[in-house]
Amino acid sequence: MRHIYITAQSCVAGMLLTEDICTQAGACLIPKGTLITEDLEKKVKRFRLKPIQVEIYDDSISVEEIRGYDRNIDKRQMSAELTTSYAEVKQEVKEVLDAINSGKSLDSRNVDHALVNIRKNVHDSFDVLKCIDSIRTVDEYTYAHCVNVSLLAMTLAKWLGYDEQRVEEIAKAGLLHDIGKAKIDATILSKKDSLSPEEFEEIKNHTTYGYRMVENMFDISKGIKMAVLMHHERMDGTGYPLGARENQIHQYAKVLAIADVYDAMTSDKVYKKRKSVFEVLRYMQNEMANILDRIMLNVFIERIVCHYIGDYVMLNTGEIGELVHVNPLYPLKPIVKVQNIFLDLFYEKDTELSELLWDYSKYMFTEA
Repeated sequence: MRHIYITAQSCVAGMLLTEDICTQAGACLIPKGTLITEDLEKKVKRFRLKPIQVEIYDDSISVEEIRGYDRNIDKRQMSAELTTSYAEVKQEVKEVLDAINSGKSLDSRNVDHALVNIRKNVHDSFDVLKCIDSIRTVDEYTYAHCVNVSLLAMTLAKWLGYDEQRVEEIAKAGLLHDIGKAKIDATILSKKDSLSPEEFEEIKNHTTYGYRMVENMFDISKGIKMAVLMHHERMDGTGYPLGARENQIHQYAKVLAIADVYDAMTSDKVYKKRKSVFEVLRYMQNEMANILDRIMLNVFIERIVCHYIGDYVMLNTGEIGELVHVNPLYPLKPIVKVQNIFLDLFYEKDTELSELLWDYSKYMFTEA
């Protein structure tokens, strides 16, 4: 028998599951020990987000020919192709912004090429979050942020059920959303100290600078242009540059706003350390539900937390456990298994998720 990790889309009949396959809410869909049939193969591909663990005893199945198989695959390790693709796209975004900074016009073909590059190696939301979680660096934050927002916005658009054209346009809008920063003095963008009121106003101008670059480009859709202009607008009218509210804000801009806030707060910057995933999601839920689109935000929070089912977390009590089930109504109050005890944080009012433990293997417990 051969024991391997594969992506869900690589699953074929004749494989034997060596771990439970669960829905995004944490309910067991197919128990370990099940032999995959053709019908079950379709189910696995439909429901599973993360790589799955299987054994192969059918000699007619060639491991090396399975798409998505990697002999050294790890549930949180990026593939070499995805790592390379991410770096290339970040470099392409840098070149686009540098060209604008030097006085050249925006060439949307370069943006389209970057979009094709990243999408060819990003197959599902697990790839997206793995990519963003794995690469967090202060260096070249502006460029990485554009790529991250594109990936997150694209993923949220899929979760919302948008069609392929809108998903692609939102991904492109993510790459372009901060293009106006190419017109802002780099010393302001990289300043470690607090910005002066004048400097902050100049930062805010990046939305209109960006819009002016794209407003007359025939190969960029109106939705993308509105997203570039309006991604800092807020539902209560407190955003900028227009002070638009609710239905006045383009749907693409609402999607980008959520992706933008999440990536900015979970990233290290020269002037501020990043916050934990759960701290950011809790802040967005408690403090931003009235200024971001509430329906989109609820979907985003639930699906992000569900992504970490099976991972180890630290609670604010200092306890460490495995996130095993997510309540779709209260996603930040999941069930966590601490050794042999299941804690439902919905009933543990003073207990909260604190940190996601990236190197979770050393926290695994052996049951008595």
